[in-house]
Amino acid sequence: MITTQGCASSSERADGLADVGASSTDDLSPETRSYEATLAAKLVVTLGERGLRVALAESCTGGAVAAAISAVPGASLVLWGGLVVYSDDAKVALADLDSGSVARHGPVSRATTLALAASVRRKSGADIGASVTGWAGPIGDLAPRASVPPLDLEPERARDPVGTVYLAVDAGNLDRNSETICVRRSFGGSREEVRRSAVLELMELITEQALRGSPQRQDQA
Repeated sequence: MITTQGCASSSERADGLADVGASSTDDLSPETRSYEATLAAKLVVTLGERGLRVALAESCTGGAVAAAISAVPGASLVLWGGLVVYSDDAKVALADLDSGSVARHGPVSRATTLALAASVRRKSGADIGASVTGWAGPIGDLAPRASVPPLDLEPERARDPVGTVYLAVDAGNLDRNSETICVRRSFGGSREEVRRSAVLELMELITEQALRGSPQRQDQA
């Protein structure tokens, strides 16, 4: 499975600014806050018990996953850090993604999200690289990307609507039970609710992958 996320073009951003609300974390219910804290704590304990570290590349969540994890005591043992790659330029400059590939597949796409996870894992030396891209609102993907040959198109990302999120976890340094995954989700609700759903989902995916195996240490047979 695989997923996608990203930012609109300058013209799309300009068109959508008038519709941007004043949503904030103040909109979150106590239940959501509690569940987020529980997931973050479980992630820290799971990675800590296995001696694993995770590095993040966040687009639509803007660093919220790293913030949730770092709020847990002891997170410094498992969280390498993260890149906030909100714009296309940031994806290229900070995560070393190919600008042509981002333009070709889109900032919110399976290919881009997978590339972000692989890049941040490689650059950090962490055991797990995780990334998220998506359309939180107020607009979705308005770019048809007609330049992409038909055989290379990802049908599920054609004009992705608001709420579309891609999440990837690259666990290439773990044992044979681990894998690289990318999932596409469609979340409902406000802009902040979409972002928060993405935060929760990525923490769950990271924890699931960590439970699959342990690092391949050089002293292991």
